[in-house]
Amino acid sequence: MPVYAIQIDTPPILKAYVSSSPADDTRFFEQVANLLMPYSGGSIPTGIAISPIQTFSLRGSSYNVKDWQTAQDFLLFFYYTGRASDIYQQYLDVGQGGVAPINREELYALAQQYYLIAKEVYQRCQGCSTYIPDFAMFSLPQKGEQMVEKEINTQTQPISLKPSNPNKPYDDEQFGSLADLWFSLYLLNEIEAGYVEGAALGADPSVRILRGDGPELAQQIYFAALEMNFSPEIHAYVSELVPFFHAIAQAGGEFTAFESEKVLPTTMTKGKTEYQRSSGWYQEAQNALKRTELTKQGVTLPPLISFEEAFALPRGYNPTFASALTPFLLTDGARGSGFNLFGG
Repeated sequence: MPVYAIQIDTPPILKAYVSSSPADDTRFFEQVANLLMPYSGGSIPTGIAISPIQTFSLRGSSYNVKDWQTAQDFLLFFYYTGRASDIYQQYLDVGQGGVAPINREELYALAQQYYLIAKEVYQRCQGCSTYIPDFAMFSLPQKGEQMVEKEINTQTQPISLKPSNPNKPYDDEQFGSLADLWFSLYLLNEIEAGYVEGAALGADPSVRILRGDGPELAQQIYFAALEMNFSPEIHAYVSELVPFFHAIAQAGGEFTAFESEKVLPTTMTKGKTEYQRSSGWYQEAQNALKRTELTKQGVTLPPLISFEEAFALPRGYNPTFASALTPFLLTDGARGSGFNLFGG
């Protein structure tokens, strides 16, 4: 009997639609397009790149969607895609050398089973192509094959926030604090030097943004903003800023994939495809930032480290702010970045 087999899964179930509450269809399906279209026709996303899809498979279940069946199918598709991606990543990791205590063949077989389930869910979904008509199913590479080389469309789709609801507390201050924290730690460098250890301060500015916890925090801010209630005064402004955090999260995921790919002995491209994808998302983040009022305050992303310089970075050179700043965040609190987020 194989060691690995389809285990008892608990896929997400979308809550029942409530007609007396505002429908979330537009926001739900916009996020679906944002998450899937970058990988249309390519290989299944792996590593950190799959994280936003997995996160939405859980968060999306709380949306109030009138087109319930299509939304449910998307959640199932995301769920089984995430399972396939995780196990395929294990298959790749085991193949990097050493004596493996687990069977690579069984890992691949299990990843393939989950992938085929995800593919079947999408193919039987009658309404899915209505919302992403240009999407082409991504593939699971055959054993020993390279990931499909494909230029990824890094341009974000429109992102709709919840309409302002004057009957509920506004989350303006909470979002402002989260965004201010991100800019403080990863862009404006408004941190106490004594709390940052080792080579973190010596890293290239763009590497400080793309490595460590910056992309993960950006992703959390992005998903949090989608659930927040903003006042009419800043609603349009936040709508312009949210795509920035989405693009940074994607850029960081691709940069992490690049750093993993460049050290594989079997790689042919040395991670250049992943670097180019990261560069595309990084530029999209810069474009999103330029559409906000922050540019008037001089807030901009530093130039992205070149491929040659990034390739030369030693393996494991990964400045992460989480552990270095823990005493700072728990005792003094994150110092403000010194700019007015909402431009008032």
